[in-house]
Amino acid sequence: MRLTPTLLSLSTQPQWQTPWLSNLRLSVLQKLARATGIPSTGPRKEIATRINEVLEIQRAGRNTRTDFLRQAGPLSILSIDMGIQNLAFAHLKLDNPYRDLDGQGDGNELDIPRPEITAWRRLPLSDIASLKGNSASAILKASENEHIVGELSGSDHEESDTPVPKSFSLPYYAETAHTLLHTLVSKYKPTHILIERQRFRTGSSSHVQEWTIRVGLFEAMLYAALEVMKKERGGNLADLGVHGIDPKRVVQYWGEKEIGFTSVEGEDKDKKRRPTSREVKKAKIELVAKWLEAEFGLSESSTSKIDSGARRRVDISGSESVRSLAEAYLARLRTPAKRGLSMRGRPRGETVANDVIKLDDLADCLLQGVTWMEWIRMREMVVRKGMAVLEEI
Repeated sequence: MRLTPTLLSLSTQPQWQTPWLSNLRLSVLQKLARATGIPSTGPRKEIATRINEVLEIQRAGRNTRTDFLRQAGPLSILSIDMGIQNLAFAHLKLDNPYRDLDGQGDGNELDIPRPEITAWRRLPLSDIASLKGNSASAILKASENEHIVGELSGSDHEESDTPVPKSFSLPYYAETAHTLLHTLVSKYKPTHILIERQRFRTGSSSHVQEWTIRVGLFEAMLYAALEVMKKERGGNLADLGVHGIDPKRVVQYWGEKEIGFTSVEGEDKDKKRRPTSREVKKAKIELVAKWLEAEFGLSESSTSKIDSGARRRVDISGSESVRSLAEAYLARLRTPAKRGLSMRGRPRGETVANDVIKLDDLADCLLQGVTWMEWIRMREMVVRKGMAVLEEI
């Protein structure tokens, strides 16, 4: 029999372990991709191929990952939100993200594992670069200090509003990246590190803003430093997973779940428009606030437009410093400074940590870590349940 090009292409195609993906409509594939943290753009076949590849990786590593979780300790996630002058990080621990899927519990939402926040901090890069000698202990002392208090500034500012110091040179970035990662890895011993993926921003102009290039450079140095650490130290660190997380993909995931919009009403209520970056930022800050309020047992604020009926997603009971920061976060959000006035030098009655001057940094790093855990959990659900999982997304 003569093999035609069509038959040749069929004979060379790999056998999918998830063949039902090829039968799904484009809209369903896109929804599944967003639920599992996979790029959802492109033609139907391309999206199905991406999902299948990720599920095969999940299937291949499932047993070893489960054994690791049960025998060697908890899943340890270090989530980093990038910035040119400040960055924020959150450390999350979870004993077994698949506990309820393994039949442990009654199968209700209360049994779904919640990650514990053991550290949550906004850290000026200048503080890292200025440290000498025993830098690790100095950073850890600062991040664990429960009495870091101060007055809030009048309003939040974009990263680009502040001029970049002249000291931000290549040696500065290199030293800062090494000190930061050496400190955080030694302290928290992460199994996975999540780094906010950067993109070049123009700010609606014809030129790329300089600060976006600088933060992209610092991002690259973090990856380089981590790769060197993994190869030089070996051992458990050799298996450290480093993942770049696209912020847009995080927003897409929650936009259909709890943020409450992928589009918003315009002046004409019959027409929809894409939400602005400010609206998305506010929604993310509110979403994290809702999680914290659920942990504190507070009723939802009348200013929040996010559904309060969703399940609790984080646990802050184990760390007093995290709990104090969470209280400060809510205080900053619910009682903002008046426009045009500064809180500097004016006591508010309740002391508030300096960390909450920029709520979006704190919200982003925590949201990123929780989202990644949701993604790997959903991938495992697809592997175990097959097409039946489509009814749950």
